[in-house]
Amino acid sequence: TESYRYVPLRKLFEKKYQTLNFSEEVVEVPEESILPECENTLIVLVNGHYVKKLSNTTGLSSKIVISSVPDAMKTYGAFLTNHFTKTVKDEIDAFATLNGALSHEGVFIYLPPNMCVDQPIQILHLVTSKEKSLFVNPRVQVFAGSNSESTFISTCETVVLDALLINHVTDFAIEENAHVTYIQSLTNTRESVFHFDATRASLKKNSVF
Repeated sequence: TESYRYVPLRKLFEKKYQTLNFSEEVVEVPEESILPECENTLIVLVNGHYVKKLSNTTGLSSKIVISSVPDAMKTYGAFLTNHFTKTVKDEIDAFATLNGALSHEGVFIYLPPNMCVDQPIQILHLVTSKEKSLFVNPRVQVFAGSNSESTFISTCETVVLDALLINHVTDFAIEENAHVTYIQSLTNTRESVFHFDATRASLKKNSVF
């Protein structure tokens, strides 16, 4: 498409990428990848999977819901299904559509109405594998209730020596009068890394993103 006219997709298609079945193997989060202001407001995804035991959310209210997407479907299934159906219908980006088709994991974050989060929340994407030509498909779904205020910082740390394809989507549903700040910090500069990143936000009356 026009959006990818100047992207060297031929190099991307030369590789055969593979996904991995997630396992609770021993994974350590590099200390230098944790932002000092987010030590206790940290959400960690490993190869696109939310890992609670590596996250530290002790600085957040217990009223904030943070769970894997499959677990969230048990409680918020109707909302997620309706929102996802509309998102897919309106999506025009091929890689974002691919994420929606292949992503069965990821993290769901729910901020209840009137919730003001003073500290920024770091979403750390850790990509690690000994396999060659890895494909990861992270998805972050955030629901910000009315009159809530929050800041999210998305970072990515890779521990992969071979070719890597990251196809990342962050989707915000922002209710009336909610204020959300979203900051991204990307550090993947190697030629063997392809990182596609789509940010989507649906805003209701008087909300700010």
